[in-house]
Amino acid sequence: MLFRSKETPTRDVEIIKRWQGEGSQSGMFDTPVQLIVHVGNQQTQMTCQQAIHSGDWSCGTLEDVPVGTTVTIEEPDVPAGWEPDPNTLSFTVTENTTSHTVVNRLRTYTLSFEKQWEGGDPPGQGLITLTVKRGDETIGSITCIGDSTTNPWTCTEPVEVKLGDQLTIEESGLDAEWQVDASTLSLTVDADFIEQNCDQQGDCVHTVVNQ
Repeated sequence: MLFRSKETPTRDVEIIKRWQGEGSQSGMFDTPVQLIVHVGNQQTQMTCQQAIHSGDWSCGTLEDVPVGTTVTIEEPDVPAGWEPDPNTLSFTVTENTTSHTVVNRLRTYTLSFEKQWEGGDPPGQGLITLTVKRGDETIGSITCIGDSTTNPWTCTEPVEVKLGDQLTIEESGLDAEWQVDASTLSLTVDADFIEQNCDQQGDCVHTVVNQ
C-alpha cells in the first residue's frame, strides 16, 4: 500500500512481530497473526508470519510513508496466552525510521482452585491443603474449607501462571474414605486450558475432584 506525498520525504517501514517471554519462539503456535495498521487517515491490514531464519516474524513493509506520520496498530485476534505491549502499538515515522517492532509478551493469569466432591456428600467439616508446584518450585499453599452443605468447596490464595506452565498439585488433609481423581492433580496452561477455564479478564479456575 502506497502513502506517497510530494510535500514531505517518505520512508519505507518494515513491520516486525516479536514474541517476548520464556519459550516464546517456535513451537507455541504457527498460525499467521493479523494486524490492522492506521497510517494517518488510511488503513491497511498486514499478515505476520514466522520467519525461516529468525525468531521475529515478518509482517511486510509500509511503502512511502511521509516523515512525521503517526502510525497506530491494532491486533484484533491476539493468540491465547499473549498480550500486546501497548508501548509498541504506535510510533511516528522519522527520517531514520526503517522498521518498527510490535511486541507480544506472555500474559499473566490468576489461577484459583476449587474442591469438587463426587459420589456422596462432602465431609461435615474440614480443611484441605493444596500444594501447587511448577517444576520443583512451590508457587502456592492453598487452603480449601467447607462442610457437607457446600459443593464445591472454595479455596483461598490464587496463584499466577503463564502460557506453557506445567503444574502439579499435592493434597493433604483428605479423609480416608475419599480418594482424589489423579487426573485433576496436574495441568498444563496451554491454549485449550485458557479457552476452557479462563475469562477475558484473565481469571482462571481449576477443579480438584475427590470421589
